[in-house]
Amino acid sequence: MEFWLTILGAILAIGGGFLAKAIERRQDRKSLRAALRAEIQAILAIVERREYLPGLSRFVEAIRVGSPISSRYGLERTTT
Repeated sequence: MEFWLTILGAILAIGGGFLAKAIERRQDRKSLRAALRAEIQAILAIVERREYLPGLSRFVEAIRVGSPISSRYGLERTTT
């Protein structure tokens, strides 16, 4: 009987350790997702505020039609 109680105790101790690690990994994944989402949102806000996409669209169009490339396409860095 004592042998089986020892085995049961060992199984519970090992299982508890695995469960704690699994919960910790799950929480780490959630934290990483939240941080990554916040970073991407910040980058998108900067791109929108500095109007990079319209400038790049004008630049691509200028290349397509063969116009000389200059800073008039809004690709220069702005201070915001």
